[in-house]
Amino acid sequence: MKKLRWFAITLFLLSVVLYALDQNQIRRKTDQTIPKISMDQDEIQVSVKDPEKVWKKGITAYDEKDGDITDSLVIESVSTFLEKGRRLVSYAAFDRDGHVAKASRQLIYTDYHSPKISCAKPFSFPVGTQDILDSVYATDCIDGDISNKVEITGDSVFFLNIAGEYEIWLQVTNSCGDMVTVPVTLEMVDYRQQTERTKRAEAEKQMERTNLTEKATEETGQKETEGAENGTKAG
Repeated sequence: MKKLRWFAITLFLLSVVLYALDQNQIRRKTDQTIPKISMDQDEIQVSVKDPEKVWKKGITAYDEKDGDITDSLVIESVSTFLEKGRRLVSYAAFDRDGHVAKASRQLIYTDYHSPKISCAKPFSFPVGTQDILDSVYATDCIDGDISNKVEITGDSVFFLNIAGEYEIWLQVTNSCGDMVTVPVTLEMVDYRQQTERTKRAEAEKQMERTNLTEKATEETGQKETEGAENGTKAG
């Protein structure tokens, strides 16, 4: 019975040793190294027209097992502006075993300018018009046409169904988080009232012309009568 017990213990210990040796062999065969990303400068200056491959300039990636893995380098994320024209770019590189290295640096645009908003002048619409932003345009040096992002700020007070002039604010934000706000005078016009006023004005002018004509006719008739009377007296 004791021999059987010692045999079981010996078999168990042997299994543990064999398992440990096997795991050690697996670890030796498995790549445990982590890639490294190197940058020749902490920030890079680019044009807004440069493609993203330019953003990788001066960056290399290396792994002890795989060697140069710069080709695996990708842009993982790009922040909104830290300040106008300056963003943080995050990079990542991968080795063949799936290990990842990450690094980041600041990107500075050398020719950036804020979005521009333009609209028809005067900014005038018939009363009841709902799509007044259809005639507003916005362009951005990074995103291109961003007219569909133009909004009227919440503190603008105006009524689309009531004629009048309203001071409103148009606002647009690009993908970098740069917000631009411009003041615009919105005019809502009731053309029906204008037509009625025009008709009344024309009627008044016509009445004045009629009165002048009648007056002139009366004066002419009076002069003719006076002339006839003077002729009779002379005869």
